[in-house]
Amino acid sequence: MNIRTIKRDHIPYKGRPVIIDTAELAPDQFETVAMYSGGHDLSTITTKDQAAALVAHADLLARYTGQPVPGQYTMEDWSRDRDFSAAAGQEISEEVFDEWRDCLPPLSIPRSAGCCGFLCSEPVRHDSAGALYHAFGSSNGRFYYLGLMHAEGEEQ
Repeated sequence: MNIRTIKRDHIPYKGRPVIIDTAELAPDQFETVAMYSGGHDLSTITTKDQAAALVAHADLLARYTGQPVPGQYTMEDWSRDRDFSAAAGQEISEEVFDEWRDCLPPLSIPRSAGCCGFLCSEPVRHDSAGALYHAFGSSNGRFYYLGLMHAEGEEQ
C-alpha cells in the first residue's frame, strides 16, 4: 500500500505533543487522524476526496488547539479582510470560487490532488520545488480553498 501524506501539523494538547495527519490511503480513501506522538489515536475522520480531507484536517486542528472551527469563507469575509485569508481546507462560497476561477486563466489542478478544481495561474510565492499557486476544489456541490500547490508538470 502506498500511503501519501497530504498535510501534517504538530501541536501541544493538554501538555502533550499531538500530531494531526492527513493521508491518502488509496484512490478515493483519505484519513485524517489526531494522535499523541506515541501513536494513541484521539480522533479519526475518513473521507473520499482530498478537499473533504483538508476540511477534516482544519476541523481537527481547530478542535485540538481550542480555536473555532472555520466556517464558510465568503465575499464579505474577503472584503472585510482586504486580503484573501481563507484557511487551507476551509469551505468557501461559490461566489469566491468563481471569482478566483474567473480572475485569470486557471491552471489544471494536479491529478494527485484527488478532486476537481483549478490553480490560480499567478504564483503566490516560490519554494525550492518551484512556484506555489492558490488551489481551489469542489466536491458534492461544495467549494473549498485547498491551500498552496505546485502545478503538475512544472519544471523543478
